[in-house]
Amino acid sequence: MCCLKYEHPLYMEFKEKAPRLGSRVDTPEGEGQVIGYNVPGDRVTVKVGSRRCSCPSASVCSPRKQHDERYGDGLDERPS
Repeated sequence: MCCLKYEHPLYMEFKEKAPRLGSRVDTPEGEGQVIGYNVPGDRVTVKVGSRRCSCPSASVCSPRKQHDERYGDGLDERPS
């Protein structure tokens, strides 16, 4: 039970940024509905059509997408 004391902040942080269960999200696999979470893995389970996919929470999180749209995702920046 003592490990729960250390994991609690992880769950609270995840809950703040993750889309709500039942919400519609865009994923790399297409649009779908959030049906579950994998908090330790920082992933969201999404039903896309008749399939289920597990996506990194950052790929379906609106605040992250808004940040990336405004500032870029950093993938095209190359170190000089």
